[in-house]
Amino acid sequence: MLALGGYLILDPVVGGNASFFVQTGLPAFLPVFSGGGIMIAAPVCMVAPSQRMFPAIFAALLAVASLPLANLGGFVVGMTLGIIGAGLCFALDALLREAAGEDGVARRASGRPPIGQGRQVVAPNSRGAAVNDHGVRFGERSA
Repeated sequence: MLALGGYLILDPVVGGNASFFVQTGLPAFLPVFSGGGIMIAAPVCMVAPSQRMFPAIFAALLAVASLPLANLGGFVVGMTLGIIGAGLCFALDALLREAAGEDGVARRASGRPPIGQGRQVVAPNSRGAAVNDHGVRFGERSA
């Protein structure tokens, strides 16, 4: 949705040739900068979700700025889609946390953490060994 908003902001000037940009000057490049920036922010949110905050803020600011700078923000539709897409990029945080579970450990469909990602039980048994979520002993002292 974010990339579609950027495209709709960029669309009115995409068909222009070089003479259009030279004669019009800087105002012809503003839709290219705002639409292109939003379109670049979209894959960054998808590929690197841990870095999603900056591209989402950047895309939201460019979408709002496109209203006076770029053909009423792609005739208002591109601006609206850019703002909604940036909001969805922000909301990705809640989806990632829900997928990880309340304790931050990713869960399988069965509700158990994947092998190797279980939390370790700190209380040792009688021989000094601790047992993780999967019943595997470790740290056992030899007698």
